Amino acid sequence: VAAQHPDNKLLAGRGPPGTHDAELATKVLAAVQDITDGVTVDLPVFDKSLCGGEGDRSAETVKITGPIDVFILEGWSMGFAPLSEAELKRRYDNKQSLSDTSYFLSHPLSSLLTLNNYLEEFSKHMYPPFSTFVQVEPESYQYVFSWRLEQERNMKAANGGKGMTDDQVKAFVERYMPGYELWKEGVWASHQPWAGRGLRLWYGKDREVVKV
Repeated sequence: VAAQHPDNKLLAGRGPPGTHDAELATKVLAAVQDITDGVTVDLPVFDKSLCGGEGDRSAETVKITGPIDVFILEGWSMGFAPLSEAELKRRYDNKQSLSDTSYFLSHPLSSLLTLNNYLEEFSKHMYPPFSTFVQVEPESYQYVFSWRLEQERNMKAANGGKGMTDDQVKAFVERYMPGYELWKEGVWASHQPWAGRGLRLWYGKDREVVKV
């Protein structure tokens, strides 16, 4: 993906729309939906420590056997909804009303439009199977930097030091920030399949629930 978009820094590594294997995800979700008594499905596993912390799909899988009552998919961008091209351009052009620290403004509009298109395809295939939604919402998205750094350090302490440096973690998280700024409110759009059946939990800096 990075090679296909050499000028798009948001696609330089894993995470943002366009970097997920949507075909594999759709196939796995369909298998889970169709699972019956005694049938097994292999769930893919991602190993964040591989490739110098860039991560890659593990050779291991997690096997589940039907029947199942509940299936939960966790993902940082799950539920994000694309904007219309006109709305995305309007927000980009309306710089005077935005904070100087708006991360999406540090990228060309063309890069954001590319991700918006990828997100549209992703949401079209990934969201229909889900009937309810639980959102973890930090009081400040700056908490994500310290939370993600803590996660990386803990992983490296357990695996002998395989993973990203602190500076790499900061750059990694910055690549995610435009997604929060532009698309996260789409979780509660009226067209989502879980509309009216959602739970939002607000978290403080120490991961304490402050509002529901």
